[in-house]
Amino acid sequence: DRWLGGAPLAFQPTVPMPWSPAAPPIAGLPSMTEAQGAVFLQTGKRPDGSSPRPPMPEFRFSPDDAAAVAAYLKSLAK
Repeated sequence: DRWLGGAPLAFQPTVPMPWSPAAPPIAGLPSMTEAQGAVFLQTGKRPDGSSPRPPMPEFRFSPDDAAAVAAYLKSLAK
């Protein structure tokens, strides 16, 4: 029941850099609409224009794949 619910990361970079100490919750896309989630997966930009910090990779999904993944994540809302 906590799958994709966010958690502290068990690893850190070996050199100083911007870093996110925790993975955010993505089940249900709690911080985005489904459409915003699809744009994020295509562009790597959040609705406010910011980018996630490492270790999040910069995904570049196709429009169809982004829409499918965003729909799936949104379906996981409780």
